Amino acid sequence: MAIDTPGLDQFTDLARKARAMSRDLERNLIKELADATEPLQRDIRRSAVETLPARGGLNRRAASLRFNLRLRQRGLRLEAAAGPRGIRRMDELNRGQLRHPVWGNVRVWVRQQILPGWWDRPVQAGDARLRRAAEETLERFARRLTG
Repeated sequence: MAIDTPGLDQFTDLARKARAMSRDLERNLIKELADATEPLQRDIRRSAVETLPARGGLNRRAASLRFNLRLRQRGLRLEAAAGPRGIRRMDELNRGQLRHPVWGNVRVWVRQQILPGWWDRPVQAGDARLRRAAEETLERFARRLTG
């Protein structure tokens, strides 16, 4: 036995439009938040060039990083995409440890101390600026939603 509900088609259309609008809003929000992270991304790249060893081109390879922006329930997450060619352990580089072959001999590896914090320093310096930009973006979107 079927129950006939008047206006069900209209409700279905409205729900479909709301989902599409929600996806568009989310896409636009992520794009604006990504734009807000651009200065931080530039600072991280600049820090890589200035901090990491230039010999062998490590600093330039690290500066060619691509970033992913992820919107999570707990907040915004900016992370490096897969590391550039030849950079496997970016967390070790940030801690000031560089592992490399001796004179290109891949059978003999050494761990070398370098200046730590090439990632952390610009992130900590830009944290307040990024939070402000993200809050402004979210407030702008809240005003759009409430009319």
